[in-house]
Amino acid sequence: VTNLENDKEVIVTVTDRGPFKKGRIIDLSKVAAKKLDFIKEGCTKVKIEVIKDKADYSNNEEIKPYTLIDSKISSPIGFVVQIASFASENNMEKMASHLAGESNNKVYVRLKEQQNKKIYQVMIGLFETRGKAFGCLDKVISKYPGAFIVELK
Repeated sequence: VTNLENDKEVIVTVTDRGPFKKGRIIDLSKVAAKKLDFIKEGCTKVKIEVIKDKADYSNNEEIKPYTLIDSKISSPIGFVVQIASFASENNMEKMASHLAGESNNKVYVRLKEQQNKKIYQVMIGLFETRGKAFGCLDKVISKYPGAFIVELK
């Protein structure tokens, strides 16, 4: 992040989905604001550059906004709410990114093969009980009318 008023820079790690105030593109910590020398002003104009660190990649692939389940890496147990399914990986990526930005829940994608075709199931969760999953379903059903609960075993 570069302060455009004085060209001071700081490297930060984004840890949430803020900012939550209209007109802002990023909320910084007090420490970062001090390093950028705008603590008294409270707000300033900044330039943001994304730095790609090796820690952010796995096998030279970008980290996705979801966890791929039913793989050797991750096999969660519990309940999720399936929002949609797609034959297109691109459409699945768009939905997963959208859900990651709007939902407080983790986004999961399960890849299944049916009749030699790939199907990407996009889900949110993970819930310990079916009742908690129903609570989430109640919140999203008006926006995603085809949503339903899936038990992962």
